[in-house]
Amino acid sequence: TPPGFNAANLFVGNLPTSGDADAANAREQARRGRTVADVARGLPGVVSVGLSKTDPFATAASDHLYSRWLAPAGFDGRVLAVNAGFFSTLGTPIVEGRAFSDADVDQQALVAIVNEAAARTLWPNQSLTSIIGRTVTTSEGRPYAVVGVAADRRMTLDLEPDPAIFLPLSASEAYFPWSVWNDFDVILRVAPERIPDGTLLSDRLSRQPWKVPNVWPAEFESVAANLASARETPRVLAAIFGALAGITLVLTTIAIYGLARIEIR
Repeated sequence: TPPGFNAANLFVGNLPTSGDADAANAREQARRGRTVADVARGLPGVVSVGLSKTDPFATAASDHLYSRWLAPAGFDGRVLAVNAGFFSTLGTPIVEGRAFSDADVDQQALVAIVNEAAARTLWPNQSLTSIIGRTVTTSEGRPYAVVGVAADRRMTLDLEPDPAIFLPLSASEAYFPWSVWNDFDVILRVAPERIPDGTLLSDRLSRQPWKVPNVWPAEFESVAANLASARETPRVLAAIFGALAGITLVLTTIAIYGLARIEIR
């Protein structure tokens, strides 16, 4: 089953920013995110950069707790605030409509993207084309117009993809005054056989007044390696059951052959 994104040469890491007086200012946080993306693009080997307020590859149910503050009433899924480069960096197709633009983020546009699973959940039996232009209303009461439908993403083969709603990184609902600090998950697409330098990224961002001081360098994990690990158990089970099925087929063939010999005699 395709994961819904291109894991090759894709890395993800977490970068905290300070919980200062502007920690809950959505426009300021989006500006900081733009700075993070610009600096990350300057790293050796980096091809493109995506940002998310929460880990887009998380599989734990506890990760849904964050999204419930933003989700429409009764929506059981994830809500992620992302930048304009998120979908192109992941290689996740927009199957209907369009992706976010930089203007959407800069201007705090009330636009949203849903994945196919969310489209099926929110508007069952409706075509994806008819969903463009409909609205989703967050827990804060703001209506967001759907401008695109993204392909489902999944890290495991044994779970159905989570319904997901994506908002611009500048969405006010994504930042909370009670947060100790805010952080970004940074997704990097790099050139083949390159590994992003998290130490260099942290060093370059340490000059920013909002960078959390004395925090360990950013560490980036290979999404391809995590994907292989997440799919290892289903693959092992498939191999085991495949082997058992083969043995069963051989025994059945022997039994049919023996029965046929008896009937012929």
